[in-house]
Amino acid sequence: MAYTNLTNITDADTYLEVAEATNNITGGLLSNVILFCIFLLILMVFKNQDIKKVLVADFFVISVIATYFFFVGFIAWYVLIICLVGLIASIIILFSSR
Repeated sequence: MAYTNLTNITDADTYLEVAEATNNITGGLLSNVILFCIFLLILMVFKNQDIKKVLVADFFVISVIATYFFFVGFIAWYVLIICLVGLIASIIILFSSR
């Protein structure tokens, strides 16, 4: 098992560099867990609303955050594609039931 040199995190000057170091230490899982937790938080906050509208709003927010994470280099392209497909699917579900 390879051990990560944790002294590199002390060289970080910005929050972005700290997040990059932490994401590298966890093998890229930190950003995926952050996206999933935000997804669940939005679902829990709006649990009394119409679920179809909440899913569209939820996937929109997650897609925007995932796009930012992708361009920063935190997530892989397939995570971004999953978020965008979820957004498109939730929009189709919202308008197909009318």
